[in-house]
Amino acid sequence: MKKKVITVIVFWMILACGCLYATAGEAGSQTASLVICIDGFDSDQGSARVALVNSKANFNAAIPYKGFIFPIRDQRVVETIVGLPYGEYAVKVYHDENNNQLLDTRMFEIPAERYGFSNNARAPFGPPGFDAAAFKVNSPQKEIIITVQ
Repeated sequence: MKKKVITVIVFWMILACGCLYATAGEAGSQTASLVICIDGFDSDQGSARVALVNSKANFNAAIPYKGFIFPIRDQRVVETIVGLPYGEYAVKVYHDENNNQLLDTRMFEIPAERYGFSNNARAPFGPPGFDAAAFKVNSPQKEIIITVQ
């Protein structure tokens, strides 16, 4: 009887470890690295403020899915975000030249600092929509290039 109980316990432990191993493998294949290359900066002054959004709902929200402040070197930024779940995203960036944490604007709210969007999306009046800037992350590594204007 005792031998039978030990055998059952060992069986369940092996099964549990196997399930954990399989689950860990699946989770690892569901995340990616996103390489963001941003160029078009006039100088290395200030920083690049980057918003990564993961839905239409938070595309215009005050708080993005993830926010980053990247240094500008040689008038460009190349940074990698790791552990990003597969899905659909968009990136917004602006050059905060004076590090005041705001996109400075001129008359009629026209931006005074350079800005850009993933897919180099543009709109005639105001920012483009999520659909124009959206891209899919569905492989272990994805690279996007944005030119600020």
